[in-house]
Amino acid sequence: MGTSDGRDGQPSGGLDGPLPNRFDRGTFVGCLGILCVLALPGLLFLPVESWSLPPLIAQLVPLVGVAGAALGLLLLSRVPGAEPAPRSSDPLHPLTRAGRPPLVDRPASAANQRGCLAGLGLAALAVAGYLVVGLATRQTATLLGTLLTTAAGGGLVAYGALVAAGRLPPPAWRWARMPAQGSRAPQALPLAFAGLVSVLWALFVAASHGYFWAPLGVGAIILAGALTRPITRRLPRPDRPDGA
Repeated sequence: MGTSDGRDGQPSGGLDGPLPNRFDRGTFVGCLGILCVLALPGLLFLPVESWSLPPLIAQLVPLVGVAGAALGLLLLSRVPGAEPAPRSSDPLHPLTRAGRPPLVDRPASAANQRGCLAGLGLAALAVAGYLVVGLATRQTATLLGTLLTTAAGGGLVAYGALVAAGRLPPPAWRWARMPAQGSRAPQALPLAFAGLVSVLWALFVAASHGYFWAPLGVGAIILAGALTRPITRRLPRPDRPDGA
């Protein structure tokens, strides 16, 4: 511990300079995530109706806004925390610099290929719902398109959650990238991301058409997102060598 030199109250143990508050990579990622989240309200309040755009192009505005907000939340979740990343001195349970197990490539099995086809099928249904909404000329077609996209997006989120929990094999066609220890495959994040964007876009479009259940769905997703972080912190981490 350094002692004060009695002149300006600064410690004399080698810490007489300014604190190392630098603009590093983590700070940049956090600022970029905040900007992406704050861009959503601005895009949603754009007067798209007065621009005389084709409906298929006009629907891109809320889609870009929702995707940007989801990307911002993803970036904010990757900002390094205050506590240091776990380290491992056990050669049988190595960890990367970020405190995660290293990834290894294994040949894809038939189950991985079926998962890849299932993920692509759900994504195709979500795109089909977007096209139905963009090309719809009747309120019934808009409702069907939003429901189709919501169902497909919900399927992607559920599939990603099951992959993250190790209940289903990750989607892969030739090579499956898996952690050396643990069961949390990195393929779960893109699945959940695509599904969440699809569901939020469909709910925003449904809300703009006056469906009462759409704001309730958006509120339920926001509440679930707020509760997910505390719950996951209480769950045991399979990628920790000590099981803590």
